[in-house]
This record gives sequence, C-alpha cells and structure tokens, in this order.
Amino acid sequence: IRNCDWSSDVCSSDLHVSIGMLQPSRGSTGAESLVTVVGTGFRKQGLVVRMGPTKMSAGNVMWTSSTQVLLTVPGRTGTGKLAVEASVNDGADFTSSGREYLYEAGATVEALLPSRGVSGKSGQVVTVVGEHFAESAELTCRFGDSLAVNGLYLSSTMVACVEIGRAHV
Repeated sequence: IRNCDWSSDVCSSDLHVSIGMLQPSRGSTGAESLVTVVGTGFRKQGLVVRMGPTKMSAGNVMWTSSTQVLLTVPGRTGTGKLAVEASVNDGADFTSSGREYLYEAGATVEALLPSRGVSGKSGQVVTVVGEHFAESAELTCRFGDSLAVNGLYLSSTMVACVEIGRAHV
C-alpha cells in the first residue's frame, strides 16, 4: 500500500502492509470461523480486511499486533475461494498478497473403526469414515479433550488417526 500525493506524483510506503498467511486457510461453508491473518504492518487505526468483494472492519476484524489480525469469517452457501486483502487506510488501498480462503463442504463423521480402544494405550489407529474430508496440512483428529494430532488422508471418505494415549486417574 502506498501513500501518494497525486499533485506531485510522489508516493511513499509509510503504509506498507502485507499478508503472509491465513490460519486456517479453509473452512466449512455453513459455519462462521475465526481466522488468524499473519503479516506485517497492521495498525489498529484504519484497519479494513476485504474478503472477495466484501469489506470487513470493527465487528469482524480484531487487531492484535502489527503482525497479527483475527478475522471472523462468515459462513456462506457456496464453495470456492475468496481473496483476502488488508488495508490500513480505511480501505483506500489494499494489499495484493494473493492469499485465499477456501470455503468447502464441511466434513461429517459417520463412523469410527474400531469404535472402542484401550484406555491409556498410545499408538492405537482409528479410521474415521465420513464425507468431505480434504487432503491438507490442516487435517487433524481430536480424541475427547486431548490435543489435536495430524490425520492421515486416505480418501474424501476416510482418514486414519493415531491416538496418542493418556493416563486416566
């Protein structure tokens, strides 16, 4: 983003802002999601984020630091990608980072195989059967209130997960 004085054709980069990544970069069509926008040059004053053609500020955008913004992404009816860009001058200029958020059909779980395991035993493999699983670095599994573990994508209907086990008191 540049601050330009068009009368003298002089531009300065005192409003330089960039987007490096979105975490997560995908979400379900029907659900609102919280996305961390990581970049540089974010300022609280004048901060606007654009998703596709929609400009968002205040209620959907929360500045946390010069390198991080939290964005509440609304659900929508269709699948597809939307460009995410930022402005620090009330939407007069936006970045052109090329970062995109992907709306996709939400994954559904239909069965777990096996459906039971041995309490406290780590390394048990559970196959998750369902629909709309996506092959991505963000694919994770969670057993109860434990930490999420990486899932192994087998197909759009199957994911394998290794339970890390935990002692029960």
